[in-house]
Amino acid sequence: MQRNSRLVVLFIILATVFSLNAQNFERRTVLTKMVLAQLDRLHFSPEKIDDELSEKAFDLYLKRIDYARRYLTKEDVAKLERFRYTIDDELKLSTNELYETANNLLNEKIEFIQGFYNDFLAQPFDYSVSDTLELDYDKIDFCENEAELKERWRKLLKYQTIVRYIDIIDSEEIAVGDDDVEKKDVKREYFSEGNYRPEIEEKARMKIKERTERALKRFLEADEEDRFAVFLNSVLNVFDPHTTYMPPQVKEDFDINMTGKLEGIGATLSEEDGYIKVTSIVPGSASWTQGELTQEDVILKVAQGDEEPVDVVDM
Repeated sequence: MQRNSRLVVLFIILATVFSLNAQNFERRTVLTKMVLAQLDRLHFSPEKIDDELSEKAFDLYLKRIDYARRYLTKEDVAKLERFRYTIDDELKLSTNELYETANNLLNEKIEFIQGFYNDFLAQPFDYSVSDTLELDYDKIDFCENEAELKERWRKLLKYQTIVRYIDIIDSEEIAVGDDDVEKKDVKREYFSEGNYRPEIEEKARMKIKERTERALKRFLEADEEDRFAVFLNSVLNVFDPHTTYMPPQVKEDFDINMTGKLEGIGATLSEEDGYIKVTSIVPGSASWTQGELTQEDVILKVAQGDEEPVDVVDM
């Protein structure tokens, strides 16, 4: 009897997952048909839905789902390449093979990275060894395989730890009133004998661990509408850069920015390498009235009243 109960529970779970997937597919299908119909009817210069559009949309989509080449390998990209000239067919037939395949591959790679990044951050890196990491994403290619991807992540985590380590030490010196205004222009041996501070290095690693954990979790828990919007906009932006589909929440934020009517601090924010930057202040908002928050400020922590500040880097 207990075994039958488990079978019933398993059946219910599978049926629920199937139902949710079917609902998502139906929503994507309806949304795609509506958007394409509007484009054909209202766009001032409609593009022909053909292999040329498909190729351009494919390149845009691949760049947007992994612009930093941190998740997919060349083996994964090869699996996606078969869709390079079929996006036009998928749009016409209301299939989502590229989108679903890419999502599955990304989820697999995120879970793969979750399986090893903690090991790298569990102990100090070897700072006596010189590593090279290219930070210009346009100059790097996808990794050949998972072994190479793992090595790229080791270097990335080491670099991020070094940057955080230096930031913590510099902020401490400023806090105690260091009057050496030229110190940032002077080459400093942060990791040399006598200057290296293992307790700060450990603190830096733990911060990077928290950031990485949040970033990977956020990626896996991304809303279905937001994920599909990336694919759909890769198609729409082939028409022109200003033709865009906005999911409901994005549209709400857009309306706030356009009208200036909002609840909250009244700042438009953007993300650069995990840091939250203020791109503009909405006139008449709380931030504008208070006057201390300005454009180009970077928000590192957020606190409510007397509560402990929360680190928002990579949030």
